[in-house]
This record gives sequence, structure tokens and C-alpha cells, in this order.
Amino acid sequence: MKKISVLFTIFCFLLVNNIYGQDSENKWQFSFGVNAVDLDADSSTKPAEFFDVQNNWNVSKSPVSIFSLSKYIGNNISFGLSGSFNTISKYTSSQPSENATNEFLAIDAMFKYDLSDVFTVGKLEPFVGIGPGYTWFEDQKYLTGNLSLGMDYWFSEVFGLTFMADFKNNYDDIRDSLRYDEGGTMRWSAMLSMKF
Repeated sequence: MKKISVLFTIFCFLLVNNIYGQDSENKWQFSFGVNAVDLDADSSTKPAEFFDVQNNWNVSKSPVSIFSLSKYIGNNISFGLSGSFNTISKYTSSQPSENATNEFLAIDAMFKYDLSDVFTVGKLEPFVGIGPGYTWFEDQKYLTGNLSLGMDYWFSEVFGLTFMADFKNNYDDIRDSLRYDEGGTMRWSAMLSMKF
């Protein structure tokens, strides 16, 4: 166990040194953190209901439940892939089946546009994103179209925090008998980010 700890410490040291060495370009960003899923979000949701944490948010029990990796491709645009998972306990009016597993898994792609050239507040860098995704939930699976809004806060040249809200509009396999989420899902996430 001690050998593993020493190897992990050396790996982290080399990683940080390499990240600092590549900081002039900063083309890659890796993020990981926690997420919350709101199954009750759709086009008829009132603004205040999006923030009803107690009644609507399914907060992941795992300390790390979302990962993303993105690369800058030019003109303030980055392309990224992410994966997230959650355990659902707060449903909409449609009740789950008796054999429900409560597992929620999503894989998403996103084109992210950095808005920091338009407006910046201190070290905050806002962004918007759009892209497709695929979700597995209970006994249904479906394609989603995602709209994202978020911000990065960089507390050093390498490390920062990323906060993001994604509205995921569901397209496939949302028959009435399976529509646990009523066709739309909101995902909130807070992540630690690294540029390299």
C-alpha cells in the first residue's frame, strides 16, 4: 500500500509539472465532480421550479459522478465528451415500475463557446454549449439534444472550478408507459477542472 501511495504522489507531481509546462497552449481541459438530476424539468417548468432542490433534485451519492474532457479547436470553440451517472429517488408524477433500478447514465458531446471575450467578471469565464447525448434510465434509453450554460473559475493557471447547467430534451423511447421524466431533464454539476 505504501508503494502505491509513493507511486501516486510521483505521478501527481509529474502531471502537475507537465501541465505547467504546456500551459502556454492550454488546449485540453479535464473536469470531474458531482451532479444532480431533475426529472421534472420540461418546457412548462416555471423558473423557480428549476431550483427546487428539496423536491426535484436527485443529488448523486458518489463524490465523483461526472467526468468531462474537452479540447480547444479555435475561435473560442471547444469540443468535449462527458459521462455522468446518478441514482434517482425523486420521480415526476409517473411512477417507476416495481423492478426499477433507479440508475441514470448519460454520455454527451458538446460544442462549447467561450463568452469571456464578450464579458468577464474577474476570473469567471462564462460559456454556452450545444450537442447531442444518449441516456440510459430504468428500462428506457433515448437520444437527447442538450443546451448548456456554465462558467469556469480559475484560481490558478492550471486549476479551477466549473459550474454547469444542462437542459436535456429527450427524443426517443418516451412512450407514456415509460415516461418517468416527462420528456425533459435538467442536470446541474460542479467540477474541479485542470487545463493542460
